[in-house]
Amino acid sequence: MGRTAYTGAAALTNSERMGKMDKPMTKQRISRYTKLKQEIAMLQDRINAMEMSPDIDMVQASTGAGWQKRDIVVKGFGNKQLPKLYERMRSRELECHHIEHFINDVDDSIMFQLLTRKYLEGKTLQETAEKVGYSVSQTIRLIDKFFDEN
Repeated sequence: MGRTAYTGAAALTNSERMGKMDKPMTKQRISRYTKLKQEIAMLQDRINAMEMSPDIDMVQASTGAGWQKRDIVVKGFGNKQLPKLYERMRSRELECHHIEHFINDVDDSIMFQLLTRKYLEGKTLQETAEKVGYSVSQTIRLIDKFFDEN
């Protein structure tokens, strides 16, 4: 039985990839990025496991002339949770795409570096500040000011 594997972000439609975000980008929303990526990986593992584990059921049937009751094992891959997991993963991937797109559109070089290191790469404030050459307090002020203005 042939199955089509889930292809992740490639499965997003062009309108989803290029569409406007339906809500403003906030620091709280961006800070979910690394957790969303972890959830996507977990969902993919669950989907893979479910796709490899067939559903098994037993039915009664008859073969030949007359009713000769026999138990027949039926195997299939129709797990009802898969569509929900696919949809959940798709929505998480779309949110990650919007966050990446937002950060990639930041023109200011310093702010782009700060947001990329802190939110996309998951670096600590200390690591982020050191890489850009600022103190932690300067980094916090710059990020807070950026979100207050945007």
